[in-house]
Amino acid sequence: MLRRAAGIIAVSEATRRDAIEILGIPANRIRTIHNGVSEAYFDVPAPPPRPTPYVLFVGTIEPRKNVDRLLDAWQLLPSRVRAAHELLLAGAAGWRCEQTLERLHNAPPGVRWLGYFPEACLPGLIRGATMLVYPSIYEGFGLPVAQAMACGTPAVTSNVSAMAEIAGESALLVNPESAEDIRDAILRLAEDPQERARLAEAGRARAERLFRWERAARQSLAFFREVTAR
Repeated sequence: MLRRAAGIIAVSEATRRDAIEILGIPANRIRTIHNGVSEAYFDVPAPPPRPTPYVLFVGTIEPRKNVDRLLDAWQLLPSRVRAAHELLLAGAAGWRCEQTLERLHNAPPGVRWLGYFPEACLPGLIRGATMLVYPSIYEGFGLPVAQAMACGTPAVTSNVSAMAEIAGESALLVNPESAEDIRDAILRLAEDPQERARLAEAGRARAERLFRWERAARQSLAFFREVTAR
């Protein structure tokens, strides 16, 4: 299929680079066009305040998502922060996740795995979070980060793969291999409402500029016309 394709769209520059370097695709045949984010994330109203604020992870429970290190980071937080917040994890079980699921099923008070969460309910869940924490090891795009930005929810994410590209300077970037780094970013946002507000505003503006589906559609149509005219 790659040999036959006249042109290929990559959803991030990181994915484009990987395709060029690993698959040997000529650089002039592959174009980066970012994914869009559903309108529901841009328009979701603020939900009623919860009795206990929550820090949120969204994603499949599998090694690539780095959930174990997130759980380690959570336990390294000062007790005052853990007492004042819940850690909610929303996502279905994936592959090679047995040990992680064991930890989630036996998690300390304040840590809850919600399992699969319906897509229609995700905007409200993300909008209501104090922050999204997404310390994934590798992503082609990192959709939950873009969704959080569209919602105006501050995010902590990894400084590797596509996440740094998607977040830009609109999120706190961490070394996903370091539980201490993840902890420090969570602590910083948990105790600094001005920083949360700054990142929420910056993330929303970046999402408006880069992650509207109308923009992706215009760029895709232009690319299709360019390819078919060759």
